Amino acid sequence: MKIAVGSDERTNLTDTVIAELKQRGHDLILFGPLAENDTEVDWPLVSSRTAGAVAAGKADEGMSRW
Repeated sequence: MKIAVGSDERTNLTDTVIAELKQRGHDLILFGPLAENDTEVDWPLVSSRTAGAVAAGKADEGMSRW
């Protein structure tokens, strides 16, 4: 399954969740500080990008700022 994941900050929790999802075999699309080249830290914009990936069919599911 392809999952869009976004957050306004990168923490030990976000790194743990990402590692677990990858270990379970999911493909991830990362947004905000979770992505290497995305400097956006405004939560509403990161959430919008995450939801947009699902709406556009680029991801099956999305999660943002858990």
